[in-house]
This record gives sequence, structure tokens and C-alpha cells, in this order.
Amino acid sequence: MEETSNFNLQCNIVTPEKQVFDSRVEMVVLNVHDGQIGILPQHSPLLCKLFPGILKIFTGSDPEYFFVAGGFAEVLNYSVTVLTPEVIPIDHLDKINIEDELSRLAKVEPQDEAERALNRKFVSIAEAKLNTFTLFKTDSR
Repeated sequence: MEETSNFNLQCNIVTPEKQVFDSRVEMVVLNVHDGQIGILPQHSPLLCKLFPGILKIFTGSDPEYFFVAGGFAEVLNYSVTVLTPEVIPIDHLDKINIEDELSRLAKVEPQDEAERALNRKFVSIAEAKLNTFTLFKTDSR
């Protein structure tokens, strides 16, 4: 039997541009369609769709928090791989930038249903960023 330790879960977070996180952790909490799910070593294999929101990584006493803009997560034995179009450490979220993004998206005039659907998706991601900022920031830059 393999010996286990507190940091026996490999966590990788990948965007189309780069690998953002690659480390051994204790636990990962994912934001899925019906709430949150905690992943520990030897979790059952899982492929799930992520929803825009918070991703928590436990590596000791203080968890690390990230905003992820949806995507997918694959869980196999001792690893979690998160594939997401965008990931931002919580402390890098900026309320003014998020509000500017929402304002720009509100001015978009989609030409067809496909553009309207894409715009709605971008708006929901920006709103999730703002909600995440509101939950985790104490200052209101």
C-alpha cells in the first residue's frame, strides 16, 4: 500500500496560454453545477464542468483562492487537473477593472444569436468575478 501524506494530491491549473499552478496539495475545492466538491487523494475518478467562481487549494493552514472562469476538472487517483479559459488569484481581482469590463460588455450590440449567447457568457463570467471580489475583498478600490 502506498504511504500517504498531507500533500499527496497533485494539482495542476492550466489555461490555453500556460500552466498557472503545479504543486502537491492537501485538498482542492471545485465550483461545480450544483455547489462545491472537495477533492482529496484517492477520490473517485471524475470529469466535471466547472462554473465561474472560486477554486480553493489547501496547502497548510491558509488556503489559496483563485477565480476560475469555468472550464473542466479531471480527477484521477492522486491528481486534479483544472482546464480553464481564465484563472486569477483572488488578490489580483480589481473592482474597477471588473466594472469597466461589465460596462464594455453592456455596450456590445450582438448581430445574431451566437454573438448574443457569447456576450451573455462573458457577462456571467464578469458578474461572477464581481461577486467573488465582493466576497473576498475587504477594501473597495
